[in-house]
Amino acid sequence: MKTNRKWTNWIASITDACNDRCPGCYRVLQGNLCRQGGHMALKDYEKILGLFTEQGGISVDLVGGEPTLHPEFLDLAGRAVAAGLDVWVYSNLRQFGINEGLAKALLEIGGEKVTVVGKLNVPNPLDPEQAKFQAKLIGATPAAVGEMWRGLKNLLAAGFPKGKIGIENLVRTTNIELAPQVYEVG
Repeated sequence: MKTNRKWTNWIASITDACNDRCPGCYRVLQGNLCRQGGHMALKDYEKILGLFTEQGGISVDLVGGEPTLHPEFLDLAGRAVAAGLDVWVYSNLRQFGINEGLAKALLEIGGEKVTVVGKLNVPNPLDPEQAKFQAKLIGATPAAVGEMWRGLKNLLAAGFPKGKIGIENLVRTTNIELAPQVYEVG
């Protein structure tokens, strides 16, 4: 079927794996796309990437689950950058906090072509009450919130350019009053 529309933005769900259990998670593609152990197979990614770039693709969103848990995450991001795409990584930031070198490695692969958007729902994760609340929103422990915060700091320390780190506030009825403060932090 021919169409005049161009496929310019690809949301690539590269893994079902996640180290959080957010209530109301939007992961609807679990178990699909020829997964190998819950991860998109590299050969399938390459095939779709080729089709996408041939049709004039501009940017790809790497999502999951938690995209940084894909065992070939850096390779997938690098292939998209090499194809000339802008890469957006939607992450809970925990792997960036656990693996201090991950942010620097991603920046070296992608430079200005990569943007990381982290999920942060409170303005001050160092406040014990806010950390407890953040943990509830991601279905994890306050220690996981510490990993998120370290991840954000590691991205900043790696030297990501201005505008290449974002914060996504998943607004729910339980945290809507904090949305303006989280926006200001972002």
